[in-house]
Amino acid sequence: MMKSQKGFTIVELLIATTVFSVILLMISYGLINISKIYTKSVNQSRTQETARSVADLVAQAVQFGGASVQPVTNGSGDSGYCIGNKRFSYRINRQVENNAEGVLLFDQGADCTEAQNLSDISSLPFDGQELLAEGMFLKEFEVNPIGSGGLVQVVVHVMFLPTGEDPTSSDLLNGTQDSCSSNSGSEFCASSKLETIVEKRI
Repeated sequence: MMKSQKGFTIVELLIATTVFSVILLMISYGLINISKIYTKSVNQSRTQETARSVADLVAQAVQFGGASVQPVTNGSGDSGYCIGNKRFSYRINRQVENNAEGVLLFDQGADCTEAQNLSDISSLPFDGQELLAEGMFLKEFEVNPIGSGGLVQVVVHVMFLPTGEDPTSSDLLNGTQDSCSSNSGSEFCASSKLETIVEKRI
C-alpha cells in the first residue's frame, strides 16, 4: 500500500524564512535603538553632572574666597579667572582627548598677583586638575561681577562628543554650532548649560 508523505514545500519554507528574518531584523533594530538611547542618556547625565560640579566649584570660590574676580590671560591665548588663590584656566572649543592638553583646569594656591601669571595649558606638563572628562569641551565659561554689590554671574556650558567624531566636531568645535541639533552628525552628543548668580559671603 502506498503511504502518503507530507512535508513543507519550498514556497512554504521561503515564506517562513522571510517572516523569521523580518522578526530578527525588527528585534535587532530595537536593541540597537535602545543601546543608542541608553548611551545618549548616560552621556547627557555625565555632562550635566560635570557642568553642575564646575559651577558649584566656581560658586564656592566666589562665596568664600573673600577676593574679587580677576580675569587673567597669557601670551599663548589661554584665558582664566583668579578668585583669591584659586585659578580657573580654560580654552574654548578644545576637546579633552587622551589628556594631551588642558581644557578647564582648577589650580588652588596659585599666585594671581600678575595679570600674565597664567600657566600654558596647551601642552603637558600643565598645572592644575582637569575638571572635564574625556570627550568633553567648553562652549562657554564666564565669571562676571555684576555691579559693585558683590554679585557674580557664573555661566558654564559643557558639551560632549565621542572623540574622533570629525564630521560633527567640525561644526561643534569651531564655534558655528552650540547645541546638539538633529543635523549635528552624532546621536551621542550631549550639552548642558548652567547660569547662576552668586553672592559673596565674606
